[in-house]
Amino acid sequence: MALQRLGRVAHDPLHTPHEDLKYLPWMQKGEEALSQYRAQLPSPEQLAKVDAYELSPLEYFENPHLRVRSLENELAHMFRTWLTAIEQTLDTETAQKVAYAAGVVHGTRRLGTFRKALALPSGTTTMAMWQDTAHASAGSKHTSALWVRYDDELVEVVRTEDSFAAHSGKESDTQKAFFDGFIDGYKAADPLLTRVEEMTREREDGRVEYVHRFWYKNAG
Repeated sequence: MALQRLGRVAHDPLHTPHEDLKYLPWMQKGEEALSQYRAQLPSPEQLAKVDAYELSPLEYFENPHLRVRSLENELAHMFRTWLTAIEQTLDTETAQKVAYAAGVVHGTRRLGTFRKALALPSGTTTMAMWQDTAHASAGSKHTSALWVRYDDELVEVVRTEDSFAAHSGKESDTQKAFFDGFIDGYKAADPLLTRVEEMTREREDGRVEYVHRFWYKNAG
């Protein structure tokens, strides 16, 4: 099992060899595009109406950002509903086995498809590319995870929004099993990936960040 949960940590400085992590070359233009995208997003009041199903069909057709938000919400709801259903239908051990197996298939398909489509090698550059691509394509909540930093052994993803409510409150054992499988699926798709650290990090300015670190064998 490649996922290591470190819980809540304070400040968490990286040790010296990994203090100078870099961004992918597309970050500079990407940051400008991201800023423009965020400026086009609906107001918090409109998004709250999406969350409560209060908008009319016409409003969704007039603004594609509202549809994306709705689909983003439903994806998160479906994930949590599926977990609840197997917890209530199956015994604990079986529910966790099913959740883990689903996570493995999902993680393997996502990273494996990306690597195969672009003929990308194993390693941190590919994982950095995948993380930025996945978060840019997944809706406004996930854009807080842009942009990743990396070196030859580490890819660090930092987000300020808990997109799937996976880190808020107590995570069920079935949900943990799914994410264990998801990371093992990534490992199956990229044999140089050795482990992933997950933590909630406190900063001196009071911010809370959700961090994933993907550690690799140095292929060089």
